[in-house]
Amino acid sequence: MNTEELFQTAMDTVERVEQSKTYPTNPRFLHAIMGIANESGELMELVKSKMYYNKKYTYNEVIEELGDAFYYFTLAILAMAEDDMVEVGADRGKSPTRVLEDVIRVNEAKLLVRYPNGYSNAGARVRNIVAEYQAIAKVTGRE
Repeated sequence: MNTEELFQTAMDTVERVEQSKTYPTNPRFLHAIMGIANESGELMELVKSKMYYNKKYTYNEVIEELGDAFYYFTLAILAMAEDDMVEVGADRGKSPTRVLEDVIRVNEAKLLVRYPNGYSNAGARVRNIVAEYQAIAKVTGRE
């Protein structure tokens, strides 16, 4: 594949995604996910600077970045509650509280499958993704 074909293939793919119903149409959700990624990068920058340059970071720096990440996490929850592109069953409601409760319960169920006897390095390395997804589906009532 030459460079022109590469560019054309990339554009064809993007155009198909943008025209499909799978493209995230809720700009708030997209903004939230980008914000979470950005703030995670800023936290990682603090850790990297400590690890490689022996630069200390302060409590306030970490709290500021965690606060920013929390803001974007909250924005994502709100966006999921209103986003028609995110399947949320009518029987479950679309309130932000319900979405947050699902996030908490799903994480707990997944971790109980992964670490039934508490955290272990082996459990972190060898995961049963099928069992984790089954536990998630049981909590949400969705496959």
